[in-house]
Amino acid sequence: MNHNFLFGSVGNTHNLNRTCGNLHEGNSFWVIIQHQTDFLYYRDGKMTEGYAGQLLIVPPHFKYAHTSRNDAKEGFIDDWMYFESETPLEKFEELDIPLGVAFDVVDKRLLKPYIEKLSFEKETQEIGYERQITALLEEMFIKIARQRTYCGESDNRKRLMFDKLRREMLSQYSSPHTLEELAAKVGYSRGHFAAIYRKYYGTSPIDDLINHRISIAKFELKRKGISITEIAQRCGFASIHHFSGFFKKHVGVSPLDYRNM
Repeated sequence: MNHNFLFGSVGNTHNLNRTCGNLHEGNSFWVIIQHQTDFLYYRDGKMTEGYAGQLLIVPPHFKYAHTSRNDAKEGFIDDWMYFESETPLEKFEELDIPLGVAFDVVDKRLLKPYIEKLSFEKETQEIGYERQITALLEEMFIKIARQRTYCGESDNRKRLMFDKLRREMLSQYSSPHTLEELAAKVGYSRGHFAAIYRKYYGTSPIDDLINHRISIAKFELKRKGISITEIAQRCGFASIHHFSGFFKKHVGVSPLDYRNM
């Protein structure tokens, strides 16, 4: 099938709350986007969360839009390309490449080298450049399909990695932990890390840590000879007031009342 690369950009920066795309009749060309930051994108009539490193492939005449997440501080960054193609949608189904849905690939910058090579061919238009563009796009589709498979194979390793991180976090419950720090340890953005964590353990990382601290505190409160202030410090709370507020919220009574009970 013939392909025609139109244009693309690497590391394109969008301002906060700027929406890109077409929600009217869609475009007459294909769109491929790989986001380098967390984002929102249009799917099934609403804006849905997407995460850094994910690919989004939109066929011609499909409505689409993408923008920064509501909690973003600076906007979002992406690599993108537009191209024309005679490839039928069934071809993507054969390769198990989803359309209109953000999905994971192993290489978070998979799109970048292809945009650069395709742009070079388009600009120089040396002998055989059209055939080279077709070959590069075909190679890219196959690489995307294979990396989707590798992602599936790596799910078990990902779960083991998250289990190890969770054990370390809960065993070091008195230390300060932030979402950014935890996400960085396993190489994910904040939003993507939190979504995977909730999928595995049914709660957010910080709520998981707080619940564990409260459990430790309940055990310590049953012991005599240790003050509530010391228990708060041991369990990683910034102050006794901070500790008392969280304890009452989770247990229903104050630490002192729990001890007296």
